[in-house]
Amino acid sequence: MPEISIVIPCRNEAANLPLLLDEIGAAMAGRAFEVIVVDDGSTDGTTSVLAAQAVLRPFPLRHLRHEKSAGQSFS
Repeated sequence: MPEISIVIPCRNEAANLPLLLDEIGAAMAGRAFEVIVVDDGSTDGTTSVLAAQAVLRPFPLRHLRHEKSAGQSFS
């Protein structure tokens, strides 16, 4: 079970997420952690990118999606 949960709100960040996940993985090396991405109605393929990244990452990566944008503070 992860000791740390990193929650990332996002909207239309498909191009940026792989690099961000690389940086988080490097910074958190040796720790038990998970990443939870809360997607605020992205329309740029964020869902597909996160599905692919979840398979590649050595840490748990969860994706929660809002079908409609409700604003970053809601995420």
